[in-house]
Amino acid sequence: MKYKNLILDFSGTVADDQKRVHTAVNETLRAYNRPEIDFHTWKAIMSLDFRRMWDDLGVSAPLKEIVAKYAGLYHLSKVPINPIQGNTESLGSLSKILGRKAISILSSCPQEDLESHLEELGLRDYIGRIIGDRHQKQEDLAAFHGKNALYVGDMEQDAIAANSAGIDFAAVNSKFAYHPIERLARHHLKYLINHLKDLVKIVQNGR
Repeated sequence: MKYKNLILDFSGTVADDQKRVHTAVNETLRAYNRPEIDFHTWKAIMSLDFRRMWDDLGVSAPLKEIVAKYAGLYHLSKVPINPIQGNTESLGSLSKILGRKAISILSSCPQEDLESHLEELGLRDYIGRIIGDRHQKQEDLAAFHGKNALYVGDMEQDAIAANSAGIDFAAVNSKFAYHPIERLARHHLKYLINHLKDLVKIVQNGR
């Protein structure tokens, strides 16, 4: 059975935005008079469970307030989003195989910024649906249950959400991924890929 729908995470999967996110996190910490953290420390604690992450960083303000402050600082940041070499060609191939409408982006990245990033990277024409501002992804993924869908991501929470929604999950193992494969391997993985180009053969051959 071949996949008919492909859902992709953005950060660390489609593009490299680690420096921008790290910078925005540190600017948020400064806004709450908390010390900055270095890149490797940030990578070790980075999580889509924002409440727990900010608690660990000593920021106890209401989560809605923190998220709004972070989103504003991320939006204003001048740190560029870097393309991952070969992803434009890979998404072009995938859109030809599946059709543009069958490819979605599901990300915690703020909606406005997510759409802007995809335009700037020249990827918008390969994507049908763009869903941003999602720190909890299970509900959106559950809508794809029974629709021959594959979700592709790079964080533990991505794997957990896909497993809970009952759809197949492909983990990205690359230097751009937010979580190392050791963390992702704790959860059920249908596939382990190194690059989006690996998806071309997967969608062509089916499960």
